[in-house]
Amino acid sequence: MKKLSNSLIYLLVGVLSFFFFLYLSFPYNLLKESLTLRLNQNSEYRVKLGELSPHLPLGVQVDDLSFSMYGKAMELKHVELELSLLSLLAGNVKVNFHVDDVEKGYLSGTVIYSMGALLSGTTDELIPKHLYIDAKNFIFGNIVDFILNAQANSPNVNMLLKPWLESIDINGKLNLLVDMDISPKDLRNSTGKLELNIDRMSLKSLNESLSIPEQIFSRFRVKAKLTTGMLVFDKSSGLQSQDLSLSVQGKITQKPQILKSQLDILAALELGEPLQKEFGFIIDTFLQVESNGKLNIQVRGPLTPKPTLEFL
Repeated sequence: MKKLSNSLIYLLVGVLSFFFFLYLSFPYNLLKESLTLRLNQNSEYRVKLGELSPHLPLGVQVDDLSFSMYGKAMELKHVELELSLLSLLAGNVKVNFHVDDVEKGYLSGTVIYSMGALLSGTTDELIPKHLYIDAKNFIFGNIVDFILNAQANSPNVNMLLKPWLESIDINGKLNLLVDMDISPKDLRNSTGKLELNIDRMSLKSLNESLSIPEQIFSRFRVKAKLTTGMLVFDKSSGLQSQDLSLSVQGKITQKPQILKSQLDILAALELGEPLQKEFGFIIDTFLQVESNGKLNIQVRGPLTPKPTLEFL
């Protein structure tokens, strides 16, 4: 019996060593070229990968990753993806990721799925059982500018919005903490928290014909807590610049089906004099009275088919 046990151990070690050797000796350069070619053939954007290599114990890493579309580029210095072996033994699929931007900021996190849910083929497989994200001084403005530029050049863009999308320039650094324990079968049993801050945020127009004074934000914050089937927004959530103020408060009551969750959110918008001169008429049109640049919006009802909006 002892000899049989030893033989099985040697066999297991041999098999694992063989697969580990294959993992380390895999032709990652060929994979990089194939992946780049496929991505660039099937999308409107262009992807460029630097060095692709293994990340021990079981993962991959990419240096100098860039996306470009319609003349605008977004670059990342380093990306890592790792699959946890210990979690697989416990019946979970745990993926760790880490991203370094080109300005010394980072975004990292962990996503855990139940292996049983993934193999079952049910809709639960789309929802992780745990989500953790941590970001420090990550490039927020670059990402937003890239998205706005893509929307501005989309064939389906509203031509009235196109000049705005092309001219808006946003800067800022993302600081984020998401820590959620999620019950995919019944979201009412989920718990967690969300804290999002955009530091050193500014917004300006690069088009002189669009008279938008540059906005320097002293606050851009979203804070919420998920417990007992309810996502409650903290009263500190909102944004503030010299000419713009927006506060958000309320809750989202979770339902067993996420798209049936009930919204009860109040947003209060106030424009300062420079913005009120340019855009106050839009608020007046919604309210059909003189607003003095102030608008309260009550959002209530299920996520789908759509909640109701009430302008107060």
